[in-house]
Amino acid sequence: MSSGFADFGPHSGEQMMVVSSSTVATALVWQRTIVTTTSTHFQGVMTVSAWFAKVNALTSPAIAIEIKGATSPTGSLGATVLSTSTATVSGTAGTWQKISLSFTIPTGTNYQKLQIAIRSTNASGITPLSFAVDDICMAEPAAGTLPIILTALKGSYANGVSSLTWSTLQESNSSHFDIERSSDGVNFTAIGKTDAKGVSDKQTNYAFNDIRVNPGTNYYRLKLVDKDGLYQYSNVVALSVSIKGTNVTGIYPNPFTDKVNIAVSSEVNTQASISLFDNAGKLLAKQVSTINKGANNVVLQNLDNLARGFYIIKVQVGDVVTTQKLIK
Repeated sequence: MSSGFADFGPHSGEQMMVVSSSTVATALVWQRTIVTTTSTHFQGVMTVSAWFAKVNALTSPAIAIEIKGATSPTGSLGATVLSTSTATVSGTAGTWQKISLSFTIPTGTNYQKLQIAIRSTNASGITPLSFAVDDICMAEPAAGTLPIILTALKGSYANGVSSLTWSTLQESNSSHFDIERSSDGVNFTAIGKTDAKGVSDKQTNYAFNDIRVNPGTNYYRLKLVDKDGLYQYSNVVALSVSIKGTNVTGIYPNPFTDKVNIAVSSEVNTQASISLFDNAGKLLAKQVSTINKGANNVVLQNLDNLARGFYIIKVQVGDVVTTQKLIK
């Protein structure tokens, strides 16, 4: 029996495979594994065609062609079936018929290894089935460039800030990373976005700081989005957060236009004194804001009338004083 990626027709009828009295619906009667290169993945529609014939006049076999996948050329296929397509071998015993079945490789995961298999779904111990198979051919799915090869997401927590780092070893068609956070490890919300390099065959390092963490366990993951809108997720990192003392974790944006945000994490309820000076040290704006226990975001507003130039902001919370240069 021949099998490959070119259509056979008419079928040869020689060296056929005969399945004799199959009694298990889950038993594979034929399978083939294909892999891509390390920098590509399978995508799109795959079609499998073969010639089938009943061996006797008993129950018509129901044929299923199924596919499993792995995310690396050497990865384990596991037990999960990605897609299944079915048809029935009917007609007179000994009469050949060509059956073509198609299925779509699921998006969202980069499959680099596929296993294509044939089984009879209505075989049983009560009704054993026999049928013949000849000249299996497959229209191989397109091998797209792997959008990204990602290292593991890593994280650490200190002084009110969760610091996240990750790297890519290869990028193609990548758009951006959405940084997502969760308090239960199940329901995630986007808290930030980092643009991807887009195209690269070298290691690219990325970092993101979460300056408004919540007390308790904070779960983080990346949503990798390519320019076609397809996406995949990274591993999940869990960081334990215990806010100690008072920390000014961020002052942004810089440059600013009409307002400045000040992120403060505090162990207790307190107050923050915020002052804005010009480059000569002249006081231009001042406000006192309430700081609650946990993560806070204080806004210094109505700055749109300031001229372009350099400014200095001073934030005092208790004994903690933070100064930073700003640009408008």
